[in-house]
Amino acid sequence: MAEQADRESRTEEPTEKKIVDEVEKGNIPVSREASVFAFTIAMLAITVFMAKDVLRSVGFILQQLSSDPSGVQLQNSADAVSFFNTLVWKIGTPFIPMLVTLLMAGLASSFLQHAPRIVFHRIQPDWNRISLINGWHRIFSARGQADFLKGVFKLLSIGIVIWTVVRWQQNTFIDTMSFEPDAIPELLLMIATRLS
Repeated sequence: MAEQADRESRTEEPTEKKIVDEVEKGNIPVSREASVFAFTIAMLAITVFMAKDVLRSVGFILQQLSSDPSGVQLQNSADAVSFFNTLVWKIGTPFIPMLVTLLMAGLASSFLQHAPRIVFHRIQPDWNRISLINGWHRIFSARGQADFLKGVFKLLSIGIVIWTVVRWQQNTFIDTMSFEPDAIPELLLMIATRLS
């Protein structure tokens, strides 16, 4: 018994060939904390250097829209699609530097740990696991049906609660068309607190 435990506790240093083989397979150690650290630094940089200008820009766009709603032409569906695309582009454009900063932080955290390497073995599909028959059995097994029924139950439960609250507040929602815009967030907060 002691001999077996002693045999299990022994470790041997990996040979150079084993290390090279594992690196070629893509089995390399990666620190998860490095990516979290890079994301945190990127978010701090965004908050300090970019957030104020981005929020000011988005606020200015929304202020222009709300100050002159008659300038928006919505005669047909093409006008609505054009207006939506323009609005999304104008609001989304200031966020591009933020997304690029986050992307660069993620790539830097990976590249600083290891040189980039394409490993086709990792992305190659395992043809033994791709089978219509096995997939069919997995979906319609007892576990698959139980998961499906749980999902349906959750969806119905949430749907019934929301339908009850919205139906009870139906007149309030209709009355919001005549509300001042400043009163709408308070109304939504009241309805949300009744939901919770």
